[in-house]
Amino acid sequence: MTGAGPCWRRLEELFREAVEQTPAERRVLLERVGRESSELRDQLTELLAADRDSEAFVTGTIGGALDLLEHEAPAGANGSAVTAHATGNGAGSESEGSGDTTPVPWASARSGGDEVPPDAWSDPHVGPRLGSHRLISEIGRGGMSRVFLAERVDGEYRQRVAVKLLRPGMDSREILRRFHNERRILARLEHPHIARLYDGGTTAAGHPYFVMEHIEGRPIDRFADEEELGIEERIRLFQAVCRAVHYAHQNLVVHRDLKPTNVLVTPDGQPKLLDFGIAKLLDPEHLADEEAEVTRTSLLPMTPGYASPEQVRGDAVTTASDVYSLGVLLYRLLAGRLPFPVGGLSPGALERRLADEDPPPPSTVAGRRLAGDLDTIVACAMAKEPSRRYASAEQLARDLQRHLDGHPVVARPATFSYRASRFLRRHGWAVGAAAAIGALLVALAVNMAVQSSRVAEERDRAERVSQVLIDLFEVADPGRGQTVTAREMLDVGARRVRREVDGPPALRATLLETIANAYRSLGLYDSAEPLLAEALALRRGLPGDDAALATAIDQLGVVHALQGDYAGAEPLMAEALALREKTLEPGHPDVAASLNNLALLRHDRGDYAGAEPLYQRALAADRQAPGAERPSAWMSRSNFALLLYDMGRYEEAEARFREIVEAHTSRLGDDDPALAVELGHLGRTLLALGRYGEAETALRRALELASAHQGPEHPDRARALHDLAELLTARNRPDEALPLARSALEVRRKMLGGRHPETAASRLVLGKTLAARGDLEGAEAEMAQAVEAFRQGLPAGHPSLGEALLAQGEVRAAHGRCQGAKPALEEARAVLLQALGPGDWRVEKVESLLGSCRAEAASSRR
Repeated sequence: MTGAGPCWRRLEELFREAVEQTPAERRVLLERVGRESSELRDQLTELLAADRDSEAFVTGTIGGALDLLEHEAPAGANGSAVTAHATGNGAGSESEGSGDTTPVPWASARSGGDEVPPDAWSDPHVGPRLGSHRLISEIGRGGMSRVFLAERVDGEYRQRVAVKLLRPGMDSREILRRFHNERRILARLEHPHIARLYDGGTTAAGHPYFVMEHIEGRPIDRFADEEELGIEERIRLFQAVCRAVHYAHQNLVVHRDLKPTNVLVTPDGQPKLLDFGIAKLLDPEHLADEEAEVTRTSLLPMTPGYASPEQVRGDAVTTASDVYSLGVLLYRLLAGRLPFPVGGLSPGALERRLADEDPPPPSTVAGRRLAGDLDTIVACAMAKEPSRRYASAEQLARDLQRHLDGHPVVARPATFSYRASRFLRRHGWAVGAAAAIGALLVALAVNMAVQSSRVAEERDRAERVSQVLIDLFEVADPGRGQTVTAREMLDVGARRVRREVDGPPALRATLLETIANAYRSLGLYDSAEPLLAEALALRRGLPGDDAALATAIDQLGVVHALQGDYAGAEPLMAEALALREKTLEPGHPDVAASLNNLALLRHDRGDYAGAEPLYQRALAADRQAPGAERPSAWMSRSNFALLLYDMGRYEEAEARFREIVEAHTSRLGDDDPALAVELGHLGRTLLALGRYGEAETALRRALELASAHQGPEHPDRARALHDLAELLTARNRPDEALPLARSALEVRRKMLGGRHPETAASRLVLGKTLAARGDLEGAEAEMAQAVEAFRQGLPAGHPSLGEALLAQGEVRAAHGRCQGAKPALEEARAVLLQALGPGDWRVEKVESLLGSCRAEAASSRR
């Protein structure tokens, strides 16, 4: 199909347009197309001739080359849910929107006639009765099927139903496959807001049909408008639709064509989700067939006005695509129109519009009463990137409920940094450069928010800073013909700020801090530290801005700590805390942040007794601060849970980590990069509790997230590799662990240096892995380097040194080298007793190993 895609997509778009037109309009269209391409005009004429009775259009594949499907026996009345509304088994253009189902003049979804006109079907094997049902009237038709109102007449009970019958002549292999697929999908769904499937089978001529719940209702947008529903009533109606879609997703079904005509509302106000004719099964048994179908074909099943960007591009369609379509539907219900006009656009133009253009917020269309949360919720559901949308349709419904209840919503407005990063991606710049600029602008936004007390001055400063950052984009000029990495871009920015930017010290300090924090987000601590030191020197010379000064002091202290320079970090963090406590209220978020940072520093130094009260104060400050569910508040909770882990209080730590992971997932979704760290903490805790299976699940997901979002050389990814290697070694799978352990060590050595405590920890894990594989010489070498690095990089008596000595002694003792194990074990006992106390399991383990060695020595003397 190479090269055929654009032609077929163009033909599909023209066919959609033509079937909605009058004969006169079609003639004008065909003349216009003929001027463009006589071959395209002839193809379009043939399609229209093949479907001359259709007042809707066919979606799906033209001329598919699939294997013949075997017809199933009648499914029987299984009570499963399914569609019951007549459609063209696919997408139609919305008349902004007209539907894809055309009622015939003598029947309607509400009434129906008493007899079937003679031309209602042309299949000689279909009469007034089909199985146990008598056909009454046609209630809709589409390009592939016709739907009839029918009633049960076998004497069991009276029931009106809708019978969907494949139209004679529409029996290509592909169309049969789609019709069969719809019946298979519908049979697995049973939900009060999804129309039900009652029966199914084939006619004597081999045409498949199925019997569905007959829905008497109006499209959801028309119902809302005609009943003059208020905003809250529309939201509650929409929430029911979200829950039906979520149910389908839980059953591994993506609808792929959510729009008003596929959501009918009954007279008593109950919405019913219809038409799964182009739905997609996500279970492995059928996924390969679906993906192969996308590969074979170039016409994509969708309704352009409600399709997601990835659908238009032909990318993989997931549940996130339905979330996007729900966002469009919500926009239509709230604003009374579609977000984008899509009529008459070529496929390429449609793709560009959906990928590049942001629709106006609903409030700009329908009034200020929608401003705020509702604008933000719609924007979140309709985010261009699937990962930025709500994680599920249920999460969208819950956020709407938060809005109705007056609670803060999960969705956040799109920031300038986000829009800027999208701009970079649209113009083909290197991903690394885009990430760097995104980090720059995020850091800038935070920095500016912290200093918002001087509004006019800060607005002017922000404009100047933004201009400087825009000037930095020149380094990523695509005309240079080379890839620009994030670090290269930041390096250029740092040089320009230092050499070329003239201006007030506050401006220079802001730029230096912005670039330094971008370095820090990439794990480049050595590059961030001198910039922050220079910015702090500038801040100390500026009177009156205590908030900015305290932030500069604290940021520099944090980078020192990240480099393992605990002695240099503590006085800076203590100074920042004192300044903030002097100038701010006790519950201010900045006070909580300083308390957390100082607590973490003491925690990292092994001073658990000194860290715990500081964590408690940070948590208390967070509880007083507004927005206590913000991510910065989670940090204090996470760090305190990590302290409980390090102190051996694993059950308490697990409960806290689970709470943090659940809250994080609920608010930011299960694909947020920061979730990798929390899953890592939870996984390590489960490992300590001996729950290896649960631990492995958590740690593998942490590695997936870190690898997907942070790149190959980032501290978060190194931590995830390290944790999984340690677990696999503990599960006696050292061959699987070894490459992970080596990778973790290499990343940490490169990013942090050979003497950093985290690098030493990865050496220790590598040593354990080598020992488990029987490589005692290699294990001894790695463990010796780890012990030496801990001695040099950590304060005397740090528990990590004790644990390294314990591991070293354990390996030696396990291989019959008690004489060499004894010194390491005795030193480990002294360190761990002082740091953790006599009741800790690690102390008990040392005592047990020493006892075994003494017994072995006594035995050898006999």
